[in-house]
Amino acid sequence: MSENDVIITYESLFDLLRIEKNKEELQKLDPEFFNQVIGYLEQKKAVLDKKDDQTNLFVHSEQQKTLIQLENIKKILKDLHDRREKKIIHMSVIKARTGTNIIDTSNMLSIEKDFYDELNSTLLSHRKNTLFCVLNGAIPKQNNTKISEKSSNIDQNQTNNNNNNTENNKGNTNNNTTNNNNTNTNITPNTDPISASETGNEEEQNSNQAKQTSSENSEDTEEKPTNLFSKSESGSELNQDQPNTTEGNLRIRILSQLEEIVGPDLEIYGPYDSGNEVEIPSELAEALINKSQAVRL
Repeated sequence: MSENDVIITYESLFDLLRIEKNKEELQKLDPEFFNQVIGYLEQKKAVLDKKDDQTNLFVHSEQQKTLIQLENIKKILKDLHDRREKKIIHMSVIKARTGTNIIDTSNMLSIEKDFYDELNSTLLSHRKNTLFCVLNGAIPKQNNTKISEKSSNIDQNQTNNNNNNTENNKGNTNNNTTNNNNTNTNITPNTDPISASETGNEEEQNSNQAKQTSSENSEDTEEKPTNLFSKSESGSELNQDQPNTTEGNLRIRILSQLEEIVGPDLEIYGPYDSGNEVEIPSELAEALINKSQAVRL
């Protein structure tokens, strides 16, 4: 549609709204009303898209006026639509209740007529399945087809979401496994801190050092459980305010990055990065394991 075809103006829109307000009947609109409105709005937006030359006071003033008009036009269109919609709904209710064929729909636009027919069909179906059943002593019917369709759509959406989460978790698990393998490959065994000069001079000295080394290794072995226990204790310092931090808790390794989580004790856990080893309530840990977001240690 060219700009010359646009016959809508700010004043004509205002007059249409005024008449629609003052008349109870639905007023006639041009079949091309919406196309004409779109063309008119495009004209106004073209004025705003002009380069704002600060030296040209006329252009600047015109743009300010157009901006105000656009806001008012949107309010007029919304009010006009709401009033026509209300009248069409009222006509549909009368049609459904009385079954009369004298409802005049000639002033409806094609899209409004479709809305009227669809609404009338819905109202008639509702009255048939509720009021007429009750009057005949029957239990009101419910449209099980639509309910089953909605349930099917909901289940399908949930299935798709679960499949997406499973695929993402599998990808994160594979990445973590690869990273762990690379880490294990790069680990080098600890070298004996005892130098060759200390062990290669005398047999007696070697024997003493061997006994001393054996004794030290034995002491280290005995101390290891204490060190691991102390690490476990320090790892759970974040939840010191929770009673019995070991009983009822489970130690897991996080497989994917997690935001803050509210546990069953209403405490906030996290956020956690992939690979973190944490001790959290068993109920929360099992939920993460079931979602493939963590593994038991």
